[in-house]
Amino acid sequence: MLSTRLVGVALAVGLGLLTGLAWMSITLAPGLNPLVLLVLWFNLVIVLTALAVEAGRRPYSLHLMHLVCMFLFLGASSLLQYSAGKLGVAGPIGSVAPQILPAAATPTLWLAGYLAAYEGPRLLGLLRRPGPASRFLVRPIVPSRAFLLACLGIVGLVYLGAMGLVGAQTRGAAGAALADFSQQTGAGGLTGAVYIISANLARALPMVALLAAVLVLVRANRGRMMLGSLVPVLGFGALVINNPFAASRMFFTANLYAFAAPFLLRRFKTAWVIVITILAGLALLPALSDTRNVFSFEEFTAGGFLTLISPLQYLATNSDVDSLGMTALCQKWVDRFGHRWGMQILGALLFWVPRMIWPGKPIGTGAMVTEDLGFAFTNLAPPITAEALVDFGLVGVPILGAIFGFVLARLDAAYWAQGRQGVATCHRIIDAIYPFWLVCIVYLTRGDLFASLTFTVGFTFWILPLGVGLMAFRSDAGSSSEPVQKMPVLPGMRM
Repeated sequence: MLSTRLVGVALAVGLGLLTGLAWMSITLAPGLNPLVLLVLWFNLVIVLTALAVEAGRRPYSLHLMHLVCMFLFLGASSLLQYSAGKLGVAGPIGSVAPQILPAAATPTLWLAGYLAAYEGPRLLGLLRRPGPASRFLVRPIVPSRAFLLACLGIVGLVYLGAMGLVGAQTRGAAGAALADFSQQTGAGGLTGAVYIISANLARALPMVALLAAVLVLVRANRGRMMLGSLVPVLGFGALVINNPFAASRMFFTANLYAFAAPFLLRRFKTAWVIVITILAGLALLPALSDTRNVFSFEEFTAGGFLTLISPLQYLATNSDVDSLGMTALCQKWVDRFGHRWGMQILGALLFWVPRMIWPGKPIGTGAMVTEDLGFAFTNLAPPITAEALVDFGLVGVPILGAIFGFVLARLDAAYWAQGRQGVATCHRIIDAIYPFWLVCIVYLTRGDLFASLTFTVGFTFWILPLGVGLMAFRSDAGSSSEPVQKMPVLPGMRM
C-alpha cells in the first residue's frame, strides 16, 4: 500500500516539476496580474494533490481522467498561456483582462464542489446505498443478450457500409461519406439528424457490441459457442468499415482505451501507465486533427502531417487547450447578456429533440458565445466549468461540480466494487461501457457539452439491450453462471 501511494505522489510531483520548468522557460509577459498567477498555481496544487491520491489507488478511473484533464486543460495550459501573455483562442490577455480573474477562479470553485462530493463521504465514513442505476450496471451480461447486441452490431456495420464507410482510411474520407449520405437523404448534411445519429449511435454500436462479446467470450462459463463466430466478424468489420482512425480523435482514443483498460491497464496497481500514455498522446493530437483534411493514409503520411510536437509546447500554444481563454470569453458573454439559468445544460440533455419540435432549442455554448461576440471562428469548445459559469454564474460552479463528483463517485464505486483482481474476471454490464466512459469524461471535461454529451450517449445507449427487461424473462436471466454482484455501501473502493 505504501509503495502504491509513493507512485502516486511521485507521479504528481513529476507533473508539477515539469510544469514548473516549462513555466520558468517562458518569458513572462508584461502586465500580468499576480493574483491571477496565484490562483492558477493554487489550482495546480489542488488538482495535483488529488491526482497523487487517485493515481496510487487504482490503474484507471473516471475520477482520474477528470483530474488529468483538469490538470492539462484548466491547470498547466492556463498557467503557461497566461504567463506568455497570449491565449490560444482569446488572443492577447488584454482583450479579456477584466474576465481573467473570474475565469481563473472557476476551476477553483469547481474543484471545491467536485472533491467535496467525490472524496467527502469516503473521508467522513458516511454510508451511501446503491441506486437503481448502479444495480442495473452490476448485473452480469447474459450470453444471449451479448449475442443479441453482437447481431445488432453486425447490422450497424451493414448500415455504415451502405453509407460509404467501407475502406475509409482517414477522418476526412469518413466525414465526406457521412455528409454525402446525409445530404442525399435530405436531412441537412453535417448538421442533419442522419449525420448526427450515424456519427454517434451507428459508429458506437459495433464497438460496444465487440467489447461486450469479447468479455463474455473470455470470462463467462457459457455462451462461448454462440459468440465465437460473431466476434471475428465484428472485429474485422470494425477495422474495414468502422475504422476508428477514420473518425474523430475522441472516437479513436475512446476505442483505444476501451480495449486496453480491461485487458492490459487493469494489470497495473497504479495509474502511472495511463497517465504517461495520455501525456505522450499530446504529441500526436495535432497530427490526428489533420486527418480531417486528407482522404487517404498515403496522403496523410506523404503530406507531412504525421509529425510530433512537444507536449509542453502543445499546452503552451495550442488553441485546443485554451480553456482559460474560452472561459474568459464566456464570462465576457455573461457580462453583456446575463446568465442562461440552465437553458444550455437543458439543451445539451435534450440534444435528441428535433428543432422542428423545439424551434428555440439552444445551440452549443461555444457557438453562442463566439457568434454573439462577433468572432468569425465559432467552433469554440468551452470546458465543463465554463458551462456552469454561463448558466448559473460563479455561485453555480461548485454546485454543478458537486453533482458531477457525486455521479462519478457512484460509477467508480460500481465498477471497482470487486477490486482490481475481481475486475479481471467480471463480465457485468458496466464492464462493457465503463472503459469507453474513460475518454467520454475527457470529452465532457474539455467540452463542449453539447457535442460531448451526444458522443457519450452514443456509446451508453447500447448497454440497454444488455439489461433492460432482463428480469421479465427469468429463464434468460438465469442463464448466467454468476449471481448479480452486490454493491458496496461505501462510496470508496475496495482493492
